[in-house]
Amino acid sequence: MVEADESSYRTLREICAHLKIPYGTHKEGGWVPHVLRHNFATEIVQVTDIETAKSLTGHTGTHILTYLQTDEKRQRAAMNKREGKEINKVLVELYNQIKNGSIDVSAFVEKVGYLIKNG
Repeated sequence: MVEADESSYRTLREICAHLKIPYGTHKEGGWVPHVLRHNFATEIVQVTDIETAKSLTGHTGTHILTYLQTDEKRQRAAMNKREGKEINKVLVELYNQIKNGSIDVSAFVEKVGYLIKNG
């Protein structure tokens, strides 16, 4: 990783001041370059696995977890994705049971109805 010298930070502070962007971690709404890494880690983990995200951000161990953000929408999407896989698994099992004759059509319809109502 390349270390920035003090003149780089001074230039960045001047640019932020010119653009009327609060600069610094101790200012309300303040921005620092590290925010880019934080945002990148948050976005990349949405489309890949944690090991790839660690590699892309240069992290080892669990340190990358401090950069990750989530919200209720992402949590709900993750649960829906998981539950969808579970429902698909149950439907395949029910299909195989009716196909091999271990349950009849009325039992199949009843179980699918229950699955739809109760997840």
